[in-house]
Amino acid sequence: MVTDRTSEKATENLVDLKNIIQFTFFLTLLSFIGGCGGGSIGTGTEPRTSFSGAVSSEKGVPLAGVQLELQQTGEKTTTAADGSFALESVLVGGDATFQVTVAGVNDEVQVNDVPNDGAAVRLDLTVNLNSQEVSLENISITAKIEGNCDPYFENNRTIRQAQKVPDGTVCPLRVRVKKNGFGLPGVPFLLQRSRCFDGAPWHDVEFGTTSQDPAGLGEVSFPFSNAEEFCIYRVVVQGPETPQVFLVETFRKQAFDQGINYDPNAGDGS
Repeated sequence: MVTDRTSEKATENLVDLKNIIQFTFFLTLLSFIGGCGGGSIGTGTEPRTSFSGAVSSEKGVPLAGVQLELQQTGEKTTTAADGSFALESVLVGGDATFQVTVAGVNDEVQVNDVPNDGAAVRLDLTVNLNSQEVSLENISITAKIEGNCDPYFENNRTIRQAQKVPDGTVCPLRVRVKKNGFGLPGVPFLLQRSRCFDGAPWHDVEFGTTSQDPAGLGEVSFPFSNAEEFCIYRVVVQGPETPQVFLVETFRKQAFDQGINYDPNAGDGS
């Protein structure tokens, strides 16, 4: 589960964030932590919602070449050879209606109540080629830095540090996971951090699991450090199939993206 940042970026480009659900600084499982997809971290232009998943026939065979169009925005994507797809969208909350087109099938599916503060949404679609109908299951993941640390962060798809956090402040990271609009309990997630250079390893900080009551809500607490060697945090949520990844960007990470280099020999951040 722990990979270097270069590998993570490559994975996100294929799958999600920038192509999440591989699961940041705050998730859907995450949202403390948000991905790399249509825009770049630190620019303020990253998508607000990440959709990814897979399409198969009623017999469980992956379907390639399926076109999915998000009607609210006109954004489109097409499934790969293994039936997988990913779409980084500017959609900001509300319902999401997808037009699904393949092999004579032209049907709609709707995802209700997409979170408006940034989310990774997993869509697993089944196309019945006989009845020409499409059905889906969806999982959404969001994360927020809340409580006493809320004033210091902007909780969007990518969670950014808005101002310096007093050293040693214990920050609660709350992750919410829903399936078809209902809280999904028992989902494990992991908060990690890494240093400010390309290829820096990820280090585990805290583990958590979504609860039964309230269903689908998980929380971990950790002392936040303004130390410049820790550029970025992420939340990795172990979904039903593919782990979802959310990245949390600190003001140090923003500086790193702007070309300010830190000494890679100063330690590995463990």
